Amino acid sequence: ISEGGDEESVLHLLETATGSLLPDRIDRCRAATVAFEPGNRAFLYSRQPKPGTVPAGEEAYHRHVRRHVLGTDPEADADLLGEGRPMTDFPGALSVAAGGRWATCVLSQGWTRTAVFLRRGEGPFEAFFEGIEALVHPWFDGDRLLAVTNHEAPRWRLVEIDPERPDPGSWRTLVPESEHVLLDAASAKGVLLVHHLVRAASRVSVHASDGAFERFLDVPPFSTVTAIGADPERSDAYLTVQGYTRPPAVLELEPAGGRTRTVEALAPPPGFDPDRHPTRQVAYRSKDGTEVTMFLVGRTGGSGPTLLTGYGGYNVNRTPL
Repeated sequence: ISEGGDEESVLHLLETATGSLLPDRIDRCRAATVAFEPGNRAFLYSRQPKPGTVPAGEEAYHRHVRRHVLGTDPEADADLLGEGRPMTDFPGALSVAAGGRWATCVLSQGWTRTAVFLRRGEGPFEAFFEGIEALVHPWFDGDRLLAVTNHEAPRWRLVEIDPERPDPGSWRTLVPESEHVLLDAASAKGVLLVHHLVRAASRVSVHASDGAFERFLDVPPFSTVTAIGADPERSDAYLTVQGYTRPPAVLELEPAGGRTRTVEALAPPPGFDPDRHPTRQVAYRSKDGTEVTMFLVGRTGGSGPTLLTGYGGYNVNRTPL
């Protein structure tokens, strides 16, 4: 929680069964990543340094990964990763296996490279992917370690990593690179949900746990999937979807049949009818001959004022939002 727009977040813990805040408070947690251990009595998290322990002006850097046990003093939390690392290494994600035997941590190193670590039990974090100009984003699906990566796949692929043999040469490709960019993936009970970007719009497919394609989900055309909610122990899953003229909606999925239904949706502003402002897509050629797609939103014919927008950089896509 940040106060007064200062973005100097303090980490709070909320007991979901009662809605009550626990007494634990951990400051210096701006843009922190958190992963609970099995049993929810302890968690791993990232934290900025205490003022005065690093040179002035570097307080936003030198982020370390620590372990906190509920009800204890955060200043005594064990320091697990960060000592001796470049000050610009940024903990981007943490994940703990369901059985607690393994944990993984991703350090972002700019926009084009990550360093990835594994921790066995109570041992140290050890790097298994570092110094390579590529991105790897892993997470534990139960006790199974999955990852999306552009290593040897510029349009990304989904892989399974054996923690006992985590070197890239031992990775098993579940969903290979295709002509479309693979953005992310999630797992429900017995299936994988894979999110691709197809001509700048979202497409979600269902795959067997070994990666074999099964079907596409019914997602609204010219829309962006902004979140996939799934759990490997549950057969249901959810998507958050929105478009240029339609506010976000939550869709409940039936992965086995590929069907979706809307369970919650924000209403358009009063007096605004999305059907009067249709979205369509056209393509044109750039000066070097590359085909570029463009969305047109609004009238279907005639002349009038036009607002033209575009963007490129930081691996950020301009999709229907």
